[in-house]
Amino acid sequence: MKHLFTLLIAFLLPLLSYADDSGTCGDGLSYTYEESTQTLTITGNGAMLDCSGNNAPWHSYRADLKTIIITEGVTTIGDYAFSGCSGLTSIDIPESVTSIGGSAFRSCGGLTSVTISNSVTNIGGYAFYNCSNLLTVELNSDAIVSRSYWQASLGGYIFGYQVKEYIIGDNVNSIGDGAFYGCKDLKSVTIGKSVTNFGKGAFGDCSNLKRVELNSNAIVSKTDSNSPLVLKNIFGNQVKEYIIGDNVTGIGIRTFEDCNLTSITIPKSVKSIEKSSFYNCKSAYVYISDIESWFNYSSSPRAQHLFLNGSELHDLVIPNTITSIRDYCFYNCKGLTSITIPESVTSIGNYAFFYCSGLSSVTIPASVTSIGNYAFSCCSGLTSITIPEGLKSIESYTFHQCSCLSSVTIPESVTSIGNYAFSDCRSLTSVTIPENVTSIGKDAFHGCSRLLKVELNSNGFVALGSSLGAIFGSQVTEYFLSNNVTNIGDNAFSYCTDLTFIKIPESVTTIGNDAFRGCSSLTSIAIPNGVTSISNNSFYGCNALASITIPESVTTIGDNSFFGCSSLTSITISKCLTYIGNSAFNDCTSLNSVNISDCESWFKISFDNNTSNPLYYAQHLILNGSEIKELVIPNTVTFISDYCFNNCSGLTSIDIPESVTSIGGSAFRGCSGLTTVTIPESVTSIGTDAFSDCSNMETITYLSSSPFILDKAIFPTQFKVVGTLYVPTGARQTYVERGWSMYFLNIVELGDDTTRVNSVAAESDTQVLFNNHSIIVQGADDDTPIQVYDLNGRLIGQTKAAVAGTTKFAVPSGEKMLIVKVGNKSAKVVR
Repeated sequence: MKHLFTLLIAFLLPLLSYADDSGTCGDGLSYTYEESTQTLTITGNGAMLDCSGNNAPWHSYRADLKTIIITEGVTTIGDYAFSGCSGLTSIDIPESVTSIGGSAFRSCGGLTSVTISNSVTNIGGYAFYNCSNLLTVELNSDAIVSRSYWQASLGGYIFGYQVKEYIIGDNVNSIGDGAFYGCKDLKSVTIGKSVTNFGKGAFGDCSNLKRVELNSNAIVSKTDSNSPLVLKNIFGNQVKEYIIGDNVTGIGIRTFEDCNLTSITIPKSVKSIEKSSFYNCKSAYVYISDIESWFNYSSSPRAQHLFLNGSELHDLVIPNTITSIRDYCFYNCKGLTSITIPESVTSIGNYAFFYCSGLSSVTIPASVTSIGNYAFSCCSGLTSITIPEGLKSIESYTFHQCSCLSSVTIPESVTSIGNYAFSDCRSLTSVTIPENVTSIGKDAFHGCSRLLKVELNSNGFVALGSSLGAIFGSQVTEYFLSNNVTNIGDNAFSYCTDLTFIKIPESVTTIGNDAFRGCSSLTSIAIPNGVTSISNNSFYGCNALASITIPESVTTIGDNSFFGCSSLTSITISKCLTYIGNSAFNDCTSLNSVNISDCESWFKISFDNNTSNPLYYAQHLILNGSEIKELVIPNTVTFISDYCFNNCSGLTSIDIPESVTSIGGSAFRGCSGLTTVTIPESVTSIGTDAFSDCSNMETITYLSSSPFILDKAIFPTQFKVVGTLYVPTGARQTYVERGWSMYFLNIVELGDDTTRVNSVAAESDTQVLFNNHSIIVQGADDDTPIQVYDLNGRLIGQTKAAVAGTTKFAVPSGEKMLIVKVGNKSAKVVR
């Protein structure tokens, strides 16, 4: 029986060790274990004994411990004291503890958080090693945190790399070099308000650190430009969220430079943010509690979504205490859908609303007098905007890439529009430029692919000589100029390739060089009556231009003015035109007719060379609506200028009066409709090629008895063989002596040609000739009556013989045969 009792006691002893227990664990320290609550309580004053791996007094039930209470008075926690307490979930370390021994809480796998008080000055190696669920550590000891990596790595050497959150208490002043280096599982850090210094690499290689809470004003508001605190150098630029505590009053220079933020919280306590604080830093979500402070910062995060007191800011009402909207104030704030700007605001800074793609409309009050570069650039949802009267300048890129902006009203106060100001506003269909605008920058409306109509009211701008195509784009189809415009400058509309219509007001007096050069879609244009000159190259290459009317005010047409207008079929020229420049109508291959209103003025026009003559391609000259075929030159004309009727194949006959003394070079060149011409004796000079290429010319009558020396080609080449030159009776030898026989094989005196004239004259030396529209009588006595009858005996006209001995009498063009009575003798003449 005794033996049985002994066995029972031996069996129960291990079980009794798990029951309530107590004892000593150091000089002046005792412990008590309550099995029912699985709680170990250590009391007394003094240091806890150091243990080896398995000799702690509570070692046998260490796995069952859930709670350990260490009371005030305990000064140290010994080595391995609680190692292997795998069920321990929390630990409360009193302020009296100054040291935690090596491996003290090693392998406490159930421990999830721990708080280290400010009294602790030493923590031994591996104190919390292999605490696999220890995720949160609060550190209040400056002595511990300020140590360098080489003294004790808080991550790998003491708490383990698995810790996900460190809370640095308000008693900590400094964080040592590399203190948390390599904590790869660390996700969140809270920095207490007393921290004034970060050691080198304090959070280096913490690749999963995403959230940092900053409560230290001394750190965050540091403004030393020579050695600014740049948080990416401490925490890395992988941190996505920064929370700034209520103790912080300012954010210093370059603090968040290059931080790849998605979220930042700025409390009401922050009153200033220095410039460059968020340089090259994009923030998706920014949380603030005071909107007024937001406007007073020198800089701020570029919030894509701005939250005010927890709610995203969509409809922004700016307080009326705000006088200016600073640079970058709402940069990239995509959550904004509308803004109300009060009258207190006088300026909007550079990039103020850049990339606010959610904005649909903006009304800017009249109080605003300046809007900065890129202020509303890339606001792709903006459909309309009211620009205030009083604004002097629209700066560069102000509304660049506002792709939904369909209309804009530019106030009269604006004097300049900057480079690319409205570029790539692809929905803009029309724009009006007010009269006070004197400059528009490079590509101001470039890429506005739907901009088809432009109204220009500014003479100061249109007259500048810059290309409107480069400013508004070549796609504009219609330009409207107001009466404020008086001058169209050089190159003003050059290469506006889609331009089909332009309204030029009567106020315009000058059209500059190259003004419409290359406007290949322009089909017609009305030149106002106040324009006095069409400058060089004005319509060069306008190959769709079908007709043009030159008003009476124009006196000169410059070089190459209509060069290459290959669709131009007709032109109308006023009687005031006196000069047509070099190659003015060259390559106008479709030009068929020239309309004039006054035959006499046509002869006063000076032509620069053969390619500039309007008739170089035109074959028909129209006078008051009817084509001139049988040309009667007024007797007020004294000379026929060079190229005057060059290539005018529609002419069938010409009547040259005795007032004409000279015929210019190429004057009738290419007039293939002419078969005969009579040149009066008053003509004393004829220019080179005057009648060249008149391919159907049969006879020429030159009534001069004393011709000029012929030493150049004047008449058709074939005429030398097949044509006949008629000269006055007795003058043939003179013509031979003066070189005419070199160009004419058939020189016939008028009295010798019986095939052309059948006459009975009053005097033997009187001759009658039918030439085109005229009857010519030679040799009649002065004042001898001359009468002309048709074959029916009807009197057509009458005159008296001229004093000079040669009388010319015009007759109707339809008559082929007439009876001419000279005195009491008559002759029958045949055309």
